[in-house]
Amino acid sequence: MVMAMAAIAATCWVWRDSVVIDIPQAVSRVFRYLALAELIVGGLVISRLRANIPPIAPFDDVAAWWATNGTQVLTTWVLACGVGVTGAGLWLLTDDVVVLVTVVPASIVMLLRLAPRRWVAEAPDQTSKLVP
Repeated sequence: MVMAMAAIAATCWVWRDSVVIDIPQAVSRVFRYLALAELIVGGLVISRLRANIPPIAPFDDVAAWWATNGTQVLTTWVLACGVGVTGAGLWLLTDDVVVLVTVVPASIVMLLRLAPRRWVAEAPDQTSKLVP
């Protein structure tokens, strides 16, 4: 997903000079605020969803945890990708540097922080507390 988001941003960068989109300045300003509002609202929704996901506890069955919480983990990840794709599209429409340097990098950071592999990496060691 992170590589896909970077590829989308790179594609928009290449196309931005070859695609002539003539939109009024007022509409461009509205798209800028829309992109920033999307980043803020998306970040708040993602943080709220992430707060509701319990961490993997010691001696929990990891497969059972993923069966219970996997959809929420993937939903937060997909929402972060959606923020980035929409931001890249709005940047392509407006050619506004503010959208480029805020929404797209923030989405990539969210994707890296919300990666499903991080849940497993943050899980406590299953063997460290075994009673001999």
